[in-house]
Order: sequence, then C-alpha cells, then structure tokens
Amino acid sequence: MSIRFTVAGVVREAESGIGIPGLFVKAYDRDLRFDDLLGTAITAADGSFEIVTESDDFREFFERRPDLYLRVLAADRTTELWPSTESIRWNAGRYEKFDVRIPRKALAGHAVSPSIEVIGHQGEPNPEPLQPGASLMLRAARLRPSASYLVAIRDDAGEIVTQTVISDAQGAIRDTVVWPQVGIDDPRDQKQPPVEQARKGWFGRTITLTLRDGDRVIGESKVTLAKTPQPLAVATDAAGQPLNGFEVGDADARLTLLDFTRETDLRIWMVPRQQEWHDNDAITPVLLSSGKAAQVDVRPQRDVHRVVVAARGDLLPGAYDFIIRRVRYGYEDDDLVLRPTDVLTNRHSTGLVVREKFMASKVVRGGCINLQRIACRRTLGSIWPYVEFTDVFQVGSDVWGTLDPNAIDPSHAGKMLAMYIVPHKTAAQWTADNSLANLAVLGGNPAVPKWLTQTWCVNANLRLLWPNATQLGDYDIVADFGNNTANAATFVPDNQFNQPLDMIDGYILPGFRIVPDPTTDTSFANVGHFSYDETTQGFVDVVDDFANTWHVPLKASVYFPADVPGATTPAQISSAQANYPLVVIVHGNGPLGGYLGYEYLLPHFAANGFIAASIHLEPGESGSDRARVLRKHLQILFPMFGAQIANNIGLMGHSRGGEAVVIAPRLNQQEAWGFNFNAVISLAPTNQYTFEHFSPPWAAPYLVIYGSLDGDLAGISDTGFELYDHASGMNKSMVFVYRSCHDRYNTVWDSGDLGFGQLTPTDQAAVMSDDSHHKIALGYMAGFYRQHLSGQAQWAPIFRGEWVPAAVLASDANMKIYTQYEDTVVRTVDDFESAHTATSWQTDSLGGAVTQTGLPATPQDNDLRTMDAHSPHLTGGLLVRWDNATESLRYDIPAGQRDISAFQAVSFRITQRVNSASNPANQAQDLRLTLTDGGGNSRAIRISKIAEIPYPSVRGIDFLTKSAMCTIRIPLAAYTIHCYNVPQVDITNITTLQFEFAEKPTGEIEIDSIQFTN
Repeated sequence: MSIRFTVAGVVREAESGIGIPGLFVKAYDRDLRFDDLLGTAITAADGSFEIVTESDDFREFFERRPDLYLRVLAADRTTELWPSTESIRWNAGRYEKFDVRIPRKALAGHAVSPSIEVIGHQGEPNPEPLQPGASLMLRAARLRPSASYLVAIRDDAGEIVTQTVISDAQGAIRDTVVWPQVGIDDPRDQKQPPVEQARKGWFGRTITLTLRDGDRVIGESKVTLAKTPQPLAVATDAAGQPLNGFEVGDADARLTLLDFTRETDLRIWMVPRQQEWHDNDAITPVLLSSGKAAQVDVRPQRDVHRVVVAARGDLLPGAYDFIIRRVRYGYEDDDLVLRPTDVLTNRHSTGLVVREKFMASKVVRGGCINLQRIACRRTLGSIWPYVEFTDVFQVGSDVWGTLDPNAIDPSHAGKMLAMYIVPHKTAAQWTADNSLANLAVLGGNPAVPKWLTQTWCVNANLRLLWPNATQLGDYDIVADFGNNTANAATFVPDNQFNQPLDMIDGYILPGFRIVPDPTTDTSFANVGHFSYDETTQGFVDVVDDFANTWHVPLKASVYFPADVPGATTPAQISSAQANYPLVVIVHGNGPLGGYLGYEYLLPHFAANGFIAASIHLEPGESGSDRARVLRKHLQILFPMFGAQIANNIGLMGHSRGGEAVVIAPRLNQQEAWGFNFNAVISLAPTNQYTFEHFSPPWAAPYLVIYGSLDGDLAGISDTGFELYDHASGMNKSMVFVYRSCHDRYNTVWDSGDLGFGQLTPTDQAAVMSDDSHHKIALGYMAGFYRQHLSGQAQWAPIFRGEWVPAAVLASDANMKIYTQYEDTVVRTVDDFESAHTATSWQTDSLGGAVTQTGLPATPQDNDLRTMDAHSPHLTGGLLVRWDNATESLRYDIPAGQRDISAFQAVSFRITQRVNSASNPANQAQDLRLTLTDGGGNSRAIRISKIAEIPYPSVRGIDFLTKSAMCTIRIPLAAYTIHCYNVPQVDITNITTLQFEFAEKPTGEIEIDSIQFTN
C-alpha cells in the first residue's frame, strides 16, 4: 500500500501579505545524519504551492513521523530567500500546511510589485486615449488581501477626489468606476458649466491615479485624454448642464449631442438600463405613459445639438440608456439590435435615472427612514460589471455594496459617505442605540470605506465592502453622510445612523446574511452507496386507485454517511452518530430507470447526515399503490441498518410520486404502519387520484416545489397549488419557480416535458438549465430536511421566503422564486372560506366589519377559480380592483382580538390577476398595508420595500398562465421601530388593518389568508 504525503501552503511578502509567484520550494525531513528531500514545487501566481509524494519507499518514514522544514529559493533555484531550519514542524502528519512570510528586505528584487491600471470600456488595460465624458475605471492586483486603500485622482491643477476601495481575498481590486463622465462631472466645480464647455477644456490633459496604503504610495497610473473629439451624448438640462438624474415630473429626458456629423439623420432610442451591452443585443424602446415608444429622429445642424427624447409628463420612474444610430430611411428598422457603429450614452454608467418622488417612495409613509437595498454581488461580464442586489451570501463570498440611484435622496447628490457593516439590531436595539460600529474584522470605524456619491449610476457607487466574508450572522449596511459635505478633505462621519439623512439596508429586516448554503454545505466527507433489486428482495403486489394490481420489483439506490471512502454495505455507516434519519424518494411516471434520476441528490443528502434511498416504481402506477410500495421499502431498509436508522423519516415525491408522499402519511396513520413521517416534499406533484387534504392527525411539515413552465402538469387544475391549499395543521411552504419545468429535476427524464406540446418554442428557450433545476432541489430539499429532521432552525427563513440559497441564485442570472408560507401559530383576520354571497366580503373571519373607500367595483368574495379562470388555487379569496391612488380596503379588528404582540408578522397571500388591463404589463404591483392602534397612531408600510408582488409568469399558451399567489410577510417591527416623524404603533391594541392602493394608479389583485402570524 502506497503512502501519500502532502505539504502545501502559500509564500507571501511579510509586510503586505501578497503571494509571490515563481519561487522554488523544497521540503525536507530533518535527520541526525542527513536531511531527506521530500519534494519540490514552484509557487503559483498567488504564491501557493503543493508538494505531493506517493510511494512505498516512505512507509518506515511515515511510521516514525517526519520533522519537516522548508527552504524557499529564488527562481534561479540557488539563491536562498527563507530557510525554516529554525522553525521545524516536529512530528508532522500526512498533510501539513505552511504560511510562509518573507520580509520585503530579504526578498530584495524578488518582491512582487503591486499593479494599477486604467481600464477601457472593453475591459482592456491601458486603453487608447479616453474621450472626455467617458468613465475612468481602475484595476489593481498583487495587493494586501482584504485591505483598505486610498485612490487619489489628480490632474495638473491638483487633486480631484480621493476615495476608499477594498481589495478582495486575492489582493485584487476588480474593475471599479472611480470617476464617471471624466471632465464633464468635475467634483471641484461649484457650478457645472454646459457639457460642451466642460468637455472642451479636457482634451489632451493627463490624469494620474495614485493608489496609497495609508501614507505609502504603492502604485500609480497615468492616462492622457484624447485630443480629437468623437461623437458623445450626455443627458442634460436645457442649458446643457449635466442632468443624469431627477425626480419624475421635474424635467424632460433631454440629450446634448456633441460632435455628430452635421446634416446627418439620427435615430435615438431610450431603452431600459442594461448592465452589459454587446453587439447584436436587442434594442427595445421603453413605453412612455402615453403608450408610445421612446424614440425620436433628429438632424443636428451644429456640433452641439440638444434634443428632448421624452417630455416630463410622459416619463415613468426607471433607469435608462440612450442609443443613437445614423439611419438610412427605408432601412432603419431592419435590425433593432445594437450595431458596432451605434453610440451609447455611456457603457460604464447609466444614461438617465428618473427617480420616484422621494417622500412617496419611503417604506413608512411620511417617515424618514431612508431604506434601500445596498448589499449586492458582482460578476464580470465580457464588457463591464453586472450588479445583482441580494440579501444572502454564502460563507466566503465577497459582499459588495452600491447605492441605486432610483432611491437616493436628491440632497445626497455628489456628497461624501462612509459605508458601515454592522450586526443587525432588533427594533428595540435600534430605537435605544443608533451608534455604528463597523465590524472589527473589517478594521472597525477607522477603516470604513468612504467615497463621493453619484445619483445616476449604480456602477459609479459600487464598492467591495467585505471580501471573503466568513463570519456567520445577520447584518445591516449603513451609509453615513456625517457632516454632509461634498469635500473629501473635510468630510467627517459621525458613526451614527441618523434619520432622515443617512441610508440603511436592513433596519426592519436584516440587510443581508452570511450563511452556509444548504446547496453545497455538508457535514460528512465520505458517503457510502449500495443498491438492491428483486434478485434479493423479490416483488410486492399492490392495488392502485383504479383497482388494478401491480407486481412491482423491489429495487432501490441507497446512500449513507460513511467514515471512509468506498463504503458499500450498511454495516459501514458512520459511527459519528448513534443513528440517522431516513429520506426516501418516490419518482413519478416515466421510462424505466426513473428512480436513478436523483443520483445527484442522494449523495448530498447522505453527506448531510441522512440515509437516502430512491425506490423503483413501474411505469403507469397511480398514487396509493406508490405509497404502499414505499411502505415495503421501509420494511426492507430498517432491518438493513438496524439501530443506526432512526424512525425519523423524510419523504420526497416527484410528479405522481409527489401525490403519493401525501397519501402515505394518511395510510400510515389509518393502517398503523408505525413510521414517523416528519418532513414531506412534493416536487411538481399531481393531484388526480385521492385529492388529499394533508392535515391532522397525519400532518407533517410540508413543502411544494413547482415551476411556471412545467410542460407535463401544465394546466390550471390538478397541480401542487391544490395540494398546498388543502394542507393544514402544519408549517407549510410552496415555492413557485419562474422558468422551471417538470422533467429537468430528474436526470433520466431530462427535458422530456419540453416536447409534450404544452410549451411553445419561446417557452422552451426560456426554461432554465439542468444545473439550475438541480441546485434548486439540492438547496431547498437539504435545507428542509435539515430543519425538520435534524432540528436545525437556521434554515426556516428560506421557507418563509426571506432568502434564497446563494448557489441557487448564482445558477441563473434571472432566478425568480416566490414563496407561500403558513405557520401553525396564526390569528386569521380573513380566509374567505365562509358562504360566498354578494355581501359576505363585508364581514371577516374574526367577525369584524370590512369597508371599502372609492373602489370602482364592489370587491368579490368567492372561490378564486370561479372568479378567475387562470387561478390554480382551490380556495376562497377576494378580488379587488382599483383605479385611483386614494382607494382602500379596511378591516376592523374586534375587541378581544387587538393584542397582536405575541406574533412576529402580519401576512397575506396575493397575486396579480392574469390579463387584467388594470395591471401595468410586466411590472410588479405595489400597495401599502396600514395598521392603526386605539390611540389613532398608524403606519402605512410600502410592500415593495419588503417583498415583491410579481407580474405573472406568462406562457406562450395563454390559458396556462397562472394567477399564482405568493405570501407577503411584514414584520411587526416595521410598525414599532423608531421612525423619524412618524409615531410608533401600539401592537397591543390594533383596531384596523387597511390595504391602501396608493402606489400604482390602477390594479387588480386577488387576496387570501390575511393573518397575524409567527
């Protein structure tokens, strides 16, 4: 048997922590007579090395354990830079890791110098001369990992601005905009001149970027701006002053065109902001409030030409880019895709941001909490960064932050800020103490990053805030504007969250979390595997739901936690625990071998501490017979593992199997099978055999997963929505995954349902990848079983819809998952399950009065599918339509029901009604939920600041598009936390709950399950 011995590590410069490439590392075993050379390696680009020896010759060597030391030599393999003979690793094991730190003086000419580069719009270093008006981007490498640096920008007249940036865990600063619209937007100008005048003074000038580590200059780069003008388009006011952002209704969308060829016909499109523009990308002009496309034609008569692209009365809030093209009439519409010759306003920053009215956009109406999303992740596209806001990061991820100009207070334009990451506080803690203590792991308050804000571009405000975040917990991000100045030299943060000036991501809910990801996190390094079939276990005869008898071979694939690799028998199950829960997968209808389509899931379950089995069913079986085959397999598995299998069982069923795993708990209770089913998952289930009401006395925590592009169970009826609606008496969740199909959760079935005739070619092209389907199953299922079978409560927020596993989000750039959730601890205000009449909506489930103000039609209380043929739900609900921002729906809370302080949230289920002309196309809906107490104090919380009321996932076949509900949960802390200018609400005496339709001018929604809940 050979012995494997590994010596690994990193060689760094001691002062900076930078890894040093190209050095020669030798590992020795010290001996009395002579030292044995164990192996050599050359350090990689990051300074890492690995020496592996695998040989029979070292058996005796390993039995006595070596006394290990390293020698580090220069690339010439003779000049010694670091001998470790004075720091020997005595009695080394088979894997040893070294962190070698060599002083800069000892490295001499072998030290690695940091690099700093200016980046062009294609991502190229040291680009051709930049045009004045372009964005200045920085890239740096070979820095101290996870460290703060100062970037100073200056020209021949002196310093322009200094900002703070943070290197990532690899010691790099990824492409970062440090000066958008060079020259045109000069922080030193007290009054902005017209863009043509500002630009003219910058041709041919040289700009210097200096990177400093404290007082030490560690890198510098110069860029000379172009001397010859190229066509440029900039958003301005009528006088030509830059105007890249304003509140809706305050100004026109106007461009100043510079140096376009005179007397040339141009077409200008205003399009939705796009994070990456590539040649041949589709050009889709935005629709204005008038319904017209934002498109104008112009023929410049001079080098400076101003043109209104959209009048202020036509503009809607949003972020926009502008594309300008020279057109040939008769040909100009033949390709609405981006051409290489088209001119964009700016590839690195947004052309124009039209903000909502600032006070109207507040999470608390009339209050001064500046709440907005800041935490984000960043990936590099082929041109420039893509920013995705998120509230969850996997351990070891980089946490980025940016200020979305859609929500920045106009008074913050061009002001300095300091960005803190602090542990999330409860409402009581924030109310008592508004001080800010930046995390110690980030250097505390002295190391807080500072920069000059921009109110018109996400990318200009983008910074790395926490590289390689490994400290688990819930956090808030606070933008402290301190003494409220634009002068970097005189800016002083005050280390407090002060309303109304400062901004926060968090406060009511955590701004973000650092969590292990159930998609990838495991607790066992090794898993064992074996299979059994009818040759050893025989057959079982079962009767289906149509009285047919099935002769089913008993075969399964089984995985389990193990202590060593290659385990193949139940006796080799890990000794780390006394026993292990069991998870069993029941597949649906399909070709033979379908039970082997979950081989990506079973090892993950085993590595998380479960015995996991997938069992065979015959093609054509129904529901109850599948449940009885499951019982037989349980009777096989329990004796196999004996005392090491716990009577603590999770079930997962797919398609027909998803219905069977709901049938099984009922049969288990009614027929005294003797098993404990403690977690049940239905994946894209049928509801066509026994029409189960999953409820006590056989209820168990329940999860349904279903995709909006299911090509098998595509209809409105007989899907998982019905099973979810009819489940009660347990904590239940349902995740509705946009663009997910049916068969890609099973590797044997793969994409079969794409050819079943229920998905158009456009639908098929939109279906997310196999990998995304697998990540969803891995993350949600492992988290659910770890919560309910292993007692790990940290996963519960996933199933309340508070966060999505990071690897799931990362698997698809457009991942959209909407959750329904119901707790067992609730006080139901209205469930709409009483007898439906024309006036039944006027009395809620508590017996309180319900009234409406101003609605154009009386609300309808009825079965949802009766009112809406697109509803997949089997439950009552309320249909409400509004056409004015003053309209509302009020629920009076009866005496004796008004103390809600024992609950954590107020919640309701809601959906936009499919095909309603009252719902703006492809837009989320919005409204406010107001609670009022007996003293007349009230707060109106804006739903879109907490969650999303999504536009329905539209399918190519219209009647398959679903009015699918999601649950909105508003923490009661939103009504009690300190909010400047608005009183707290007494949640021991709530008298009314009111839906206020004040955020969108029109809408039509369906509502159910209005509750106070945990």
